[in-house]
Amino acid sequence: MNRNQILPIWDLCHYGYPDDADPFAPGFVERFAAYAHAAAEYVVPRIRGPHFFTPINEITFYGYMGGEWGWVAPFRTTERDRHELRLTLCSAAIEGSGPSERWTPKPVSCTSTR
Repeated sequence: MNRNQILPIWDLCHYGYPDDADPFAPGFVERFAAYAHAAAEYVVPRIRGPHFFTPINEITFYGYMGGEWGWVAPFRTTERDRHELRLTLCSAAIEGSGPSERWTPKPVSCTSTR
């Protein structure tokens, strides 16, 4: 990327997470923040800046797909689950946005809403 002057936007979560993670379980937000922290630690020293990170892509749509429609993990199907999933994803995105600020002079967190 450096050689070809490509400036990526790092999408850290695009409709998925590890099989053993559960956004309805305690510790999900902290685990996601640790992952985002590790991603920033890896990317920042290797790829020229500025650095753009999208912690979790399309939170509202993801909330519907996984929380109410049952299309993707966690395959929930109620309005209440959608709201809870959306809040958890928002919390994870906020916590996951912090790590890049430690290594990037002018970090930019990009969020896509739908």
